[in-house]
Amino acid sequence: MAVTQKKYTADGSTTKYSITFEYLRESDVKVSLDGVNTTAFTLANATTVNLNVAPASGVAVRVFRSTDNEELESRFFAGSAIRASDLNKNFEQTLFSVQEVLNRFIDRTQAIFENIINMVNFFIYILDCREYTNSLPIKTKGKMKRRYLSFKLD
Repeated sequence: MAVTQKKYTADGSTTKYSITFEYLRESDVKVSLDGVNTTAFTLANATTVNLNVAPASGVAVRVFRSTDNEELESRFFAGSAIRASDLNKNFEQTLFSVQEVLNRFIDRTQAIFENIINMVNFFIYILDCREYTNSLPIKTKGKMKRRYLSFKLD
């Protein structure tokens, strides 16, 4: 499993914690203290987070990656040159995002994946869930339609 986070237990005096994963941008590195995200840190260097104040002894410190996937790292236009470095950035952005989702799933469900997962003709079907949400405390905007997405992974 890919490393997207590192967990520590604070000792009351340490302010520097190692970054043990790759990241694309400094803004993708995040820190949480006892499960609450904080912005009270800087990067001392490419592999170390420096908290502004040492957390109290026993506080759970988590240094993690949250890759920005709102925009592609590189865009390509008809007739322009495609550089390998730009392609690599886009693939790394996708890879990192998928790794983060998988790690969050495993953290929440305690699932264990020991073998390579071979997904052939994998389909995602999003249900029209309007009729199912009437009795639930869920507010939605707009109307969900049925959508199908299919792809094949070898």
